[in-house]
Amino acid sequence: MIKIFSKHILLLNLVICASFLFSCTNGDNSDIEDNGGTIIAPGKELPDPTGTVVFNLMQGDEDTEIKGFVPIRINNAYNFEGKYSSTYFVSLGKMKGLGNVTYVPQESWNSTVAVTPGEGYVARYSPGYLDVGSIYARFYVVSEIVGTSSGVIGYKVKCQAPFELAPKFTTNSIEFDADENLTKNIEFVNPTSASVKSSPDWCTVVPTENGFRITVLENITDSEYSGSIVFENSAGTVNIEIKQKKSANPKFANGRGTEKSPWIICTPAQLNEVRNYATGYFEVANDIDLTPYLQADGTGWKPIEEFKGHFDGKKHVIKGLWMSLSSIDCIGLFAKMDGKKTKISNVRVMLDSRGICGNGNVGGICGYANMGTIEGCRVEGEIKGSNCVGGILGDCAGSSTVISQSSSTGSVVASSSYYPQAGGISGCGNGTNENCYSDSDVRTIGSNGYVMGIGGGTTSRCYFAGTIKGEGSLYPITYSSCFACYYNSDKINVSSAKEMALTTSQMKKRASYQDWDFDKVWKIDEGKSYPKLRVME
Repeated sequence: MIKIFSKHILLLNLVICASFLFSCTNGDNSDIEDNGGTIIAPGKELPDPTGTVVFNLMQGDEDTEIKGFVPIRINNAYNFEGKYSSTYFVSLGKMKGLGNVTYVPQESWNSTVAVTPGEGYVARYSPGYLDVGSIYARFYVVSEIVGTSSGVIGYKVKCQAPFELAPKFTTNSIEFDADENLTKNIEFVNPTSASVKSSPDWCTVVPTENGFRITVLENITDSEYSGSIVFENSAGTVNIEIKQKKSANPKFANGRGTEKSPWIICTPAQLNEVRNYATGYFEVANDIDLTPYLQADGTGWKPIEEFKGHFDGKKHVIKGLWMSLSSIDCIGLFAKMDGKKTKISNVRVMLDSRGICGNGNVGGICGYANMGTIEGCRVEGEIKGSNCVGGILGDCAGSSTVISQSSSTGSVVASSSYYPQAGGISGCGNGTNENCYSDSDVRTIGSNGYVMGIGGGTTSRCYFAGTIKGEGSLYPITYSSCFACYYNSDKINVSSAKEMALTTSQMKKRASYQDWDFDKVWKIDEGKSYPKLRVME
């Protein structure tokens, strides 16, 4: 038994020794890992990576185009050299093939490097632009090409470009303050490149030489925000989690002021804050009563100046609005709006009994619009001014200004000794009124005025069911061109525009409104009421 046991011990020792000797004699097959890159084994036969091309690179000064990289050459000294000065090379030493080139070193880069058969290489090109990172290629020199005189004239080379490692950063999460330190950098663990697959719309991500620069919008709400930025390249993807603290002095309920995440307005104070962020996106979350908010002010609401963003009232009512600013121009919930993309929509305004009083360019929604769109808005109450007074908009100045699917009721008055103008929708201008209506009482006080049921500018598919009165020119719809528009002839008796005249009974019949869309835009309770806008439901 002792002898048998001894034999087993001897065999075990022989196996251990053999294993040790085998591992020692295969030193060139030892695995290597650099900078967190994929493990390579220089002495093993590894397959060529996908996208490998094989070509002859001849010695001389002629550049060879490399798809996915920049042109390179083999110079007269038999060195790799790039066409551009910002091209660098590094040799990884002897290995079995291109499949073994699986990492990017961080040092030993040179503008030229000796070409040696059986060695693997990595090349780097750095454009030098602030927002463009480096690109890489990997090479393997297969063999020499010998000329007729037995001299080396070039080399057979394998190449794969761009050479990318799966993106990996020194961190996987970042936290931002609400209003300070809004920009931070992240750096690659491996020299590589990547693009942004997706990111929250409240941050911008810009490439740098060694990673990316992330900038978040200021958080002016009482909410914390989090999200993920996904980076990708041909080798893989990685997520960087971002988080931002809530504001110590919030201006809005929540939101980021972007199209996908607008600032949310719940209170009069938050509505007032719109003026300080007038290029953002906003939504109203509930009805807002301005009555207590404006009690202490002798002039009422201060109009929001120079609005260039998006404001969506979500069909909620803003009530208790009033303004007593008889010497001030451009008066309304908004003073001015400008820009083709500027939009005010779905706002319902119920004016206080004091109404709105301004000088020139006075409207329930906005005083003056150079460009932009007012859509789905309604104003109820009294509006007064000296000139260009409208139920929705005072001066529809820009030809690209559009008022659509909006209405007014109450009274609109322009009082001036110099050409007063008033309209149920827009007071004056050369914009567009489409699919609107008004049953306001519209009048001017003063000679040579213009009184319009709808307003200035091109008008289509609108109706007027109110009254017009003044010492100047009376227009049941507009003094400009109009199409498929109608007015109540039982309330208005004018010698012109008879083709647009309908009796009260006719105005309650769908058939009276030619070329109107009663499927998507309008609806009518046949024989009982005038047409109503579906957006007002």
